[in-house]
Amino acid sequence: MSPFDEAIALQPDGEGRFLGRTHPGYANMVGPFGGVMAAQALQAVLADPRCQGEPISLTVNFCAAMAEGEFTALVRP
Repeated sequence: MSPFDEAIALQPDGEGRFLGRTHPGYANMVGPFGGVMAAQALQAVLADPRCQGEPISLTVNFCAAMAEGEFTALVRP
């Protein structure tokens, strides 16, 4: 498994919920890189069994750096 695959790996935790963890390979001075966080968000959408269709694009606006460690991704179709 590549470091990127490890970074976007998520575990299901009920309907529309996925558990993830930041990856030290994608961190900088203020926290995880925004691109890998966007990839984790998209991975959660794609992993949800309610997903329909394929994404064409993704725009993410970050208002602050994400803290390192575990997180929960919530998906709402």
